[in-house]
Amino acid sequence: MVSSVVDERKKRRDEAIGEITSTWGSPQTIVGPVLVVPYRYRFRVQKEELVNGRVIKTEEVETAVDTAYFLPAELKIDADVQPKKLHRGIYEAVVYTGKVALSGRFAAPDWKSLKIEPEDVLWGDAVVTAAIPDLRGARGALELGLGGKSFVMKPGARIPGYQSGAHVVVGAAAQGRSSSSPCRSTSTDRGTCASRRSACATSRR
Repeated sequence: MVSSVVDERKKRRDEAIGEITSTWGSPQTIVGPVLVVPYRYRFRVQKEELVNGRVIKTEEVETAVDTAYFLPAELKIDADVQPKKLHRGIYEAVVYTGKVALSGRFAAPDWKSLKIEPEDVLWGDAVVTAAIPDLRGARGALELGLGGKSFVMKPGARIPGYQSGAHVVVGAAAQGRSSSSPCRSTSTDRGTCASRRSACATSRR
């Protein structure tokens, strides 16, 4: 009896949190920023060809494209988070509005240690990306400053295992003229303080 009442309360609490997050935003955890740089590499392929009834084996060199990922060598996070309580019936949940500024520096990649030739690096397709669980919480454009240039980020993460987020093609701006590229990103986000399964939502009875 008691167990069924507790389960019912938990279900109603989760539904209340669901209603709030549908218009406000779910818990936010930013992964990144990450510098994504594609590069060419070569590999040998064994091929067989039938010529005049004989199998001729040949070896050819083919080219493919892979991707290297780099985190900032330095990263500073400035955040101003303002919590707020919202109510649905007898339940309440804590949400927040946060202004977040990320600033840092990407070090020049050590291509030699990765066994990648500098001429094979496709800087023109370089991307800066971040994974953000719920873009509904983002208010306004996500902006990025890199190498003295400003960019507006587009939806979609470019990090394996993550889909939701933002990215922008920065091209040669990521390469920079020196050994590193300073970067800065700003955003205003809204979210809830925890997931549906947490005790963030409480009853006022």
